[in-house]
Amino acid sequence: MKELKWKKDSTLEELKQGEQTLKHVRYTFEVKRQEFFRFMAQSSPYAMQEKDFIFPV
Repeated sequence: MKELKWKKDSTLEELKQGEQTLKHVRYTFEVKRQEFFRFMAQSSPYAMQEKDFIFPV
């Protein structure tokens, strides 16, 4: 019984860690995506006009 409780607890902990990692990766991706679009806007006005067509937000 103790082994099952330990296994359950360790699985829940791994799940929480995975969710935290996923949340961090999503946040980092969004920041990098915004930086990319800002860079494109500065380097080419045409790229930002076409952005919504090519990369819908």
